[in-house]
Amino acid sequence: MIVEADRAYSIARAAEQLGVSRGTVYNLVNRGELKTVSYPGIGGMRITSRELAKFLKRCERAA
Repeated sequence: MIVEADRAYSIARAAEQLGVSRGTVYNLVNRGELKTVSYPGIGGMRITSRELAKFLKRCERAA
């Protein structure tokens, strides 16, 4: 996965980056495994590239 610095991904784009479904990303968010942010004027949840990187590191350690 290539993550661009300081980028905020939509749920769909985050799912694409992780290679999972949107439903899986929503489940991860609901369980608190991925944190989201919102930006005025954009709408919807966003997941930062930093949060995706932290999540992937936690997954690597658990494996």
